[in-house]
Amino acid sequence: MMAGNPFIFNKTDPMGVIYAVIFYTLLATTVVVAWLSQPRSTKVLSSKANSLKWTYLVAWYMCVAGDWLQGPYVYALYASFGFSKQQISQLFVMGFGASMVFGTFVGSLADKMGRKSSCQLYCLLYILSCITKHFNSYWILMVGRLTGGIATSLLFSGFESWIVSETNLSLPQESDFLGHFFAMMWFGNSLIAILAGVVGDSVVAIWKFQPASTGGIVYWGGFLTAFDLAIVLLLLGLAYITVMWTENYGTPQGAGPSFAKQISQGMRAISADRQIFITMILVACFEGSMYTFVFNWTPALDNRFSTPPFGMIFASFMMAYMCGSGAFDYFRDRGTAPLMLNRAALILGSTCFLCAGIAFHCPVSRLQMTIVLLGFVFFEFCCGLYFPSICSIKGKVVPERLRSTIYNMYRVPMNAIVLIVLLTNISISAVFMVCCLLLGLAGTATWRFGPVQAASKEDNFLTAAERDVRYGSDC
Repeated sequence: MMAGNPFIFNKTDPMGVIYAVIFYTLLATTVVVAWLSQPRSTKVLSSKANSLKWTYLVAWYMCVAGDWLQGPYVYALYASFGFSKQQISQLFVMGFGASMVFGTFVGSLADKMGRKSSCQLYCLLYILSCITKHFNSYWILMVGRLTGGIATSLLFSGFESWIVSETNLSLPQESDFLGHFFAMMWFGNSLIAILAGVVGDSVVAIWKFQPASTGGIVYWGGFLTAFDLAIVLLLLGLAYITVMWTENYGTPQGAGPSFAKQISQGMRAISADRQIFITMILVACFEGSMYTFVFNWTPALDNRFSTPPFGMIFASFMMAYMCGSGAFDYFRDRGTAPLMLNRAALILGSTCFLCAGIAFHCPVSRLQMTIVLLGFVFFEFCCGLYFPSICSIKGKVVPERLRSTIYNMYRVPMNAIVLIVLLTNISISAVFMVCCLLLGLAGTATWRFGPVQAASKEDNFLTAAERDVRYGSDC
């Protein structure tokens, strides 16, 4: 076991020194990158654009905090209820499966019923998911995983669709600042994750985990306190969105194609447009690798020298993520194209997994563990670089009227990759090499992308007949 406070150098534990050096180096680097990445071009945000940015970010930060508060405690809660590892795996598979299957249909519905409504639905579904966590019942928890999986799809499609549409509609002359909005979105996401970890660890220790009544299935306290706090934040986010946001659509409410045709058109758009199709490859390969990494980094860093300080390591990951988001904003403000930055994230990420995979096959040593850890840290930097860049690319190439539909379709192959890894139970070293190959494939695909074309505006002005030619007519 690691003795003492992990945030203080411990000379008796060489691995502890390595963890601390990486943590404090990243802390200093994050501060510098945050300062350097402030927009310094002669063009500055108008008061209206700045107001829109914060109207969006306040809602996003509250809602994503509700997600981050739950993450560290889901597996631990299921284990506390006494479920086996196989049952817990089945619960997680339900979450990813629901996101893959039902998320697509909900995303298509968002284009017709409104992006604001989809974000409100996210809050409601995730609140329901949190409520089910109080029940020591496999099937009630399975329902919670179902609603949580759908909510996750909405979190990573509805919010992004709303800000892209709102910016293009109300601030078309400042749409170039979407990259800055996305950088702030993902930079803050990492900060929220760190704060959620600190707050979550504090609140779960307040009350003892116990049944509400002797022999009952309803529990409270302990890990459940984090889920209750998430409910509070989601309610606040729901109220804020309801009051502060306006509604926008892919098509006017009640107009446009049927629900089935909306999905059909999304599939045809992906298959017919090279840039939209390649973007799907980038999303599937990178985000599939990222979620696979999430399941495997903890056992990969467990070693015979000491118990790793997982809280410190997670904080280090999030700071590396913030550095990546800040680097995106820095280079974007100086004219580097989002596609170039996305390519850099993919190639560097592939290299990180290659180094970690090779090191993992070497005899266990402090050097080997350091190389693996550094590979993970640099991959998190790539995550911070990837997300604002892919958001900028999607904001350009995806047609506005099909935005939420296609965004959720992008998550189908991504979720399939994660499910395959979960169900096949391959070794950790094999996981690293698979991730390396996936990112290498995606990085290679970016060379076929070509100049980014703003297809969404063109699509909005197509006639009904022209849309039928491009996407197919009702059958």
